[in-house]
Amino acid sequence: MIENFDIQGTVHIKKNGELVGSFKNLVVQTGKDWVANRIRGAGATAITHIGIGTGTNSPASTDTTLITPYNARVAATVAQGSLA
Repeated sequence: MIENFDIQGTVHIKKNGELVGSFKNLVVQTGKDWVANRIRGAGATAITHIGIGTGTNSPASTDTTLITPYNARVAATVAQGSLA
């Protein structure tokens, strides 16, 4: 992977359509690798689940699981680059 490839995330929390929170979110190394593979056309599979969590541990780019998942993972259907 290209070393200077940087992806940043932001989570927006809405309740009844109103924004109630906005937080920076770490994109871990496996997520960056997935995006890089998709850009170069390497046939990566679609992302079907995403998780958010809480906890006191500092996030690290090498994380692959959540320490304290919040509720269940959210499944999404992706169709040609848009969420359905």
